[in-house]
Amino acid sequence: MKNVTATLVREAENGGMQDSLRDRLERMLTLVKMESGRIYSDIWHELLDCGEGDIPFAEWLFVPARKHLNNYGGLHGGIISAVFDTYMGMTASGITGRPMSTISMTVNYLSAGLGKRYSVRIEYPHVGHRVVSCYAVMTDMDSRRQVASCTAQFSVLPHLPETAVKDVNYE
Repeated sequence: MKNVTATLVREAENGGMQDSLRDRLERMLTLVKMESGRIYSDIWHELLDCGEGDIPFAEWLFVPARKHLNNYGGLHGGIISAVFDTYMGMTASGITGRPMSTISMTVNYLSAGLGKRYSVRIEYPHVGHRVVSCYAVMTDMDSRRQVASCTAQFSVLPHLPETAVKDVNYE
């Protein structure tokens, strides 16, 4: 299976950035769903909304599986962080057409995640040539309670690392 980022970067380099952010993210989702064995392939993905105005944004739906819950039946904090990192980085790659690497990420846990469906809304107030900054909020879609918020910065990689374009077996 081809690497998702590698595929998208090659498309961007060949003029593939002409389509909308929604088209790029939907294409990315199709590739992610086909790729197994990565942390993001284990998370439910559905794009709810996105836009490319002055402040690009995306809103994702996250539906946790039983294995994403802690011993008390709430959403595990590590999964919340993984969801933020996955959606924020994936959208940043969709916006820029470049691979991303997380520089920093701060998660604030605001309430117990006891719902069945969550929205993750991300805004990108700074999209630079070297760094992309974003802010996200995860909300329980049933209770409308904010579960967590996150700020993150991503480094825009100038090229793909060799491990991204090869089929690497880490087992």
